[in-house]
Amino acid sequence: MSTLLWITLALAQDQPPADIALAEVRQHHDELVKLAGKNRWEGVERHYLAMLELGVPLGDDDHLAGAQAARARGDVVAMLDRLKVLQAQAPSAETQAWVEQIHSDWVQVRLSTSPPTPGVELETRRKPFAADERAGVEFAQAQVLELGAFSGWLPPGNYRFAGARVSLDAGDAPVELVQDMAWGGKKIR
Repeated sequence: MSTLLWITLALAQDQPPADIALAEVRQHHDELVKLAGKNRWEGVERHYLAMLELGVPLGDDDHLAGAQAARARGDVVAMLDRLKVLQAQAPSAETQAWVEQIHSDWVQVRLSTSPPTPGVELETRRKPFAADERAGVEFAQAQVLELGAFSGWLPPGNYRFAGARVSLDAGDAPVELVQDMAWGGKKIR
């Protein structure tokens, strides 16, 4: 064994588990901050999730970076969840405005096939210009392709899901579409 490993093991035996978890959180936090400064959101996401797994309360900037990482990969549900944690922990007008902007500019959807049919597609004629909207569409498309379903948020636009046309406008009530693959019909709720 290397000397460093022996020293680490010796130190770990003298530290209570909570101290070890805090030290790990500090390491992940430092990396998260460094990666966020470089807009390396995949790495930010990895460190944010690792910190959550440790079960230690996180700082406001950790939750904000986690929300930004979710936004960059198009996962609006995770972004909203993280913003809500941030807002509960440190209420601010800026965070509340961000949440309200998502609710007013995006549309909550639940798209599914019956029976579940991986490999179907979610298509749009026009890719959004905004990077977060484009990421949101791509995230949904990946979920639909893998699972045959998507539950989350999409930017307004005209879509085709498993052959059914879906038109979403900002401010729409949540939309649920179950595409019946056995009969080719659809149910919109």
